[in-house]
Amino acid sequence: MKRKLVILKWMSEQIRAYLLSFVLIIIMSAILALCKVGLAFIIKSLIDAAVDGVLKNAVNACVYFTIAVLIQIGLKGVISYLSVQTSENMSNQLRYAMYMHLTNVKWREYSKYHSGDILTRITSDVGMVVEGMVSAIPELISLGFGLLGAFVALFIFDPILAVGSLFLGPIVILIGYIFSSRFMKIQNKAQEAESDYRSYVQECMEHMLVLKTFCQEKESGDKFKKLQDEKKRLAIRKNITTTITGSFVTGGFWFTYLLAFGWGAMKLLKGAISFGTLTAFFQLIALIQSPFFGLAGTLPQIVSAATSAKRLMELERLEIENRSEIVTNQCLTAISFENVSFSYNEGNFVLDNISFKIHAGEMIGLIGTSGEGKTTLIHLIMQLLEPTFGKIYFHCGSNKKIAEASVRSFISYVPQGNTLFSGSISDNLKIGNPDATIDEQIAALDGANAWDFVNDLQDGLDTLVGENGLGLSEGQAQRIAIARALLRKTPLLILDEATSALDIETEKKVLKTISKLTPRRTCIMITHRPSMLEYCERVWKIESGELIESGATINEVAASEVV
Repeated sequence: MKRKLVILKWMSEQIRAYLLSFVLIIIMSAILALCKVGLAFIIKSLIDAAVDGVLKNAVNACVYFTIAVLIQIGLKGVISYLSVQTSENMSNQLRYAMYMHLTNVKWREYSKYHSGDILTRITSDVGMVVEGMVSAIPELISLGFGLLGAFVALFIFDPILAVGSLFLGPIVILIGYIFSSRFMKIQNKAQEAESDYRSYVQECMEHMLVLKTFCQEKESGDKFKKLQDEKKRLAIRKNITTTITGSFVTGGFWFTYLLAFGWGAMKLLKGAISFGTLTAFFQLIALIQSPFFGLAGTLPQIVSAATSAKRLMELERLEIENRSEIVTNQCLTAISFENVSFSYNEGNFVLDNISFKIHAGEMIGLIGTSGEGKTTLIHLIMQLLEPTFGKIYFHCGSNKKIAEASVRSFISYVPQGNTLFSGSISDNLKIGNPDATIDEQIAALDGANAWDFVNDLQDGLDTLVGENGLGLSEGQAQRIAIARALLRKTPLLILDEATSALDIETEKKVLKTISKLTPRRTCIMITHRPSMLEYCERVWKIESGELIESGATINEVAASEVV
């Protein structure tokens, strides 16, 4: 119960910004429901007037009937418009808030989730939450008003029939309570299955070249089919649950309707009521039963919304990075590691008690066999990871030391692999500096030895590239990524195998440009190429968790420098 109240509170907080729209939708829906009750009286008057042959009363009833119908048509149009507008606004805002939250989540927390799972939550789960709040909740409230109005009207005509028509209510509520927890569990599994399915499809689309070259078309198709079957199995279980609930409600609805028909027919035979009153009986019975009938369809929708809300709340609870410091970009004077150890798994240290200091303007080469922790060290420097033990500081001036995610304002980074976005070459460059002019973009491309080939393209800087730089060679994509980093005029440049796809001559030109940048940048280069190391003042090697320079541990060499 406590968990459900927490979910309900979270959902109510999402509604707060759109409270006026919700209130208007609920009020108009209530008026619409009461109009249907009024129609029962109007139709009764029309039938009685026709039976009695009173033309004036029949004409008046027709006029009232027309007005009531026009009001309902108008209200439905306005409700539909407000619902769509509110749904779109709420969906967009919730997705934007969720996206911005995820951009500030600690990298290690974020990386626990598959991108396909996160995409499912931001798209499908947000959609279910909003649909449940904007459609289902106002509908339930309006059905409640309709139920109350119809009951009062029927009570005026026949108190016994009015009270008897409510017998289905407690049964529906009991069935809903029994099945709601079960349905929530099934819905949660269904959303997880949807996440697994999307994640796998996304990976297959991204790595189709690998699947084709390893002749894995059939195997991947078999897994695709297996994931589809699991989705179908859970969808059927959901359907069975809702069908059982709906069957009870539908059966009760028709049973109650039959009782009302028999009761009304008996009274009509005795002359206790008119034909118009009998017609009103049927309409009002339907209006009393329809909220319970609607509950059978709306309850699973609300449970689905609550389940999806729970999945979104899980993302919201992910710990965010600390970015309290306001960083002045060019004030970096040094970077220091003080007895830093890091472990992905408890007790198994990738880096063990490392201490060093990098001074402004130094070019550092970082080497070592795969898996020794080079990229981990870079991620620690960029505050994507936090040390298990020890401290990492960015020194700003003579006294200030910063140790939080805001230090990324000091850093330009060229990661491994192809990291271009779909869009124009210019769009990709502006990720490094959104305000970069055309001349600045050309200068950066020239510094990365990329302007010649970009200039030869038909649309130059406006040339469109596909996902992951489709349409460019690996070497061309890598040079554009380097140019993007050069446009971000920061004091620290990190190159993680950034020239691995370049030939030796091109690599030398790029590194020569970097070494002559003004003001001089501090540069850390991960490489397996000896040719890159000639540009470095110091070369470090990571081996067995230690950082070694010139045959001695960096702890021994730099002990006197560490702050």
